[in-house]
Amino acid sequence: MKHRCALMLLAGVLGLGIGPMARAGKDPEERYIVKYREAVTSGALRSGRQTDLRVERELPNHHAAALRLTPAEAAAMARDPAVEFMEPDPVRVPVGVIRAKPSGADILPSGTTPSQQITPYGISLVQAKGLPGVRSAGVKVCVIDSGYDLGHEDKPLSPAVTGVDDLLGAGPWREDGNGHGTHVSGTINAKNNTVGVLGVFPGAPMHIVRVFGNDGTWMYSSDLVAALDRCMAAGAKVINMSLGGDAPSTLERTAFRAAYDAGVIAVAAAGNDGDTRYSFPASYPSVISVAAIDQNLRRAPFSNRNNRVTLAAPGVSVLSTVPRGTVSNATLQSPLGSIGVIPMDNFPIPANPVSAPLADCGLAETPADCIGAQGAICLIERGTVTFAVKARSCQAAGGVGALVYNQSGETGPVYGTLGTTRVSIPVVGTDRATGVGLRDAYLGSPVTLTFDTTTFDYDYYSGTSMATPHVAGVAALVWSRHPACDSATIRKSLNVTARDLGVPGRDPQYGLGMVRAKAANAWLDLQPCALN
Repeated sequence: MKHRCALMLLAGVLGLGIGPMARAGKDPEERYIVKYREAVTSGALRSGRQTDLRVERELPNHHAAALRLTPAEAAAMARDPAVEFMEPDPVRVPVGVIRAKPSGADILPSGTTPSQQITPYGISLVQAKGLPGVRSAGVKVCVIDSGYDLGHEDKPLSPAVTGVDDLLGAGPWREDGNGHGTHVSGTINAKNNTVGVLGVFPGAPMHIVRVFGNDGTWMYSSDLVAALDRCMAAGAKVINMSLGGDAPSTLERTAFRAAYDAGVIAVAAAGNDGDTRYSFPASYPSVISVAAIDQNLRRAPFSNRNNRVTLAAPGVSVLSTVPRGTVSNATLQSPLGSIGVIPMDNFPIPANPVSAPLADCGLAETPADCIGAQGAICLIERGTVTFAVKARSCQAAGGVGALVYNQSGETGPVYGTLGTTRVSIPVVGTDRATGVGLRDAYLGSPVTLTFDTTTFDYDYYSGTSMATPHVAGVAALVWSRHPACDSATIRKSLNVTARDLGVPGRDPQYGLGMVRAKAANAWLDLQPCALN
């Protein structure tokens, strides 16, 4: 039967006329998931490649593949009797972060690595502190993200942590030039030592599947299914996905349902759009969708709200690990004097001072706003577009650095992030009074940015990306204490013991409420599986 299916596939491919002659026109290609009725061998797909079949991803566990097809090719493929169904292959991206220090708890001395361990407020809120996990219980957490800084002082090493290299050309799993994955994993497994921060389940066994590159390059639903397969092959019982996309996928939905039926708990970010839209995979019934709250148990304004939200967890100004040497202090020397400024992320920290005249870029919506910025430090007002767009505008115009000041009505300096964007110039934030003072009197004057080469390896991120690992960590923590329980019982323990927030009962803002480790553990103590 496999041979017949392979022949049918190839007949379909050849019948489409897919070849250099047929594709000489300008018809756009789109990426599709093709689900076959029977198993298609890798050899069949290789043969397809020889006839110019554009195979992007093979999914043998699901009798599927991701292909790039023109509209005409897609229409013909859909008529192939070997095809069960076809669908667009939707994009999946890291759920963006907002970089900002909190107003109360967890303040780090600026520019230093914490020499004494700090317990982030979220660890206490979810009742993880003082509830030891059992690392030998075999409850492994798989983190699908941008990598893991294996040499970080607060990160467990191999063999407790394993991973998959270069699944999508993103780079080695032991590295993380983006920072998102290292921050997410630190909330789960940061060590219980004398420095840094404490994780929900310190030293938790972990498997890393790197799917995002240093620039946060997106992946597709079919790639996420492949990553899910890697997690399950590694024996993971809990999967953290601080990622998502607007469009659902039938194959993805089916794959996560099968993973749940096989005993895996998948946890994903509800999304940072601040509205009622769904994010996937979080909004599939088999996946726990996590909303973000702050240290006062209020829903974060950016957190999506809808009827698929399952649980809430801390996601505002979360302190966790970041790749070594990516955060530092900075000082601006200008005609106004010496002023401390706030570095953003995702740029190489200069070893030497950056000196240049100051050029006004306004809002820096496009490089055209930065005319005259060649060889200058761009002075940019906050507002309208993202910091990443502003930084790219400055860099494209030839700027050697960017100084972003606050918008009207805002107090204090700008604490910003470039999200998944990397640039080659330094980008820092300052307060409105400094920015306006420089703009009104000192354009063209020389200014200097100096960076402290003694970097620190912890930072504050906000987002449902940061809330998700609190829930994944709690699931692994309580499961490690009750390894005889199945995934359905563990998931139920999180749901029935969550602290109700907002209106009584389940609601779109908080779901069933804030996850609580000690409460879930106590509930599990009374279940039959705990007595086995």
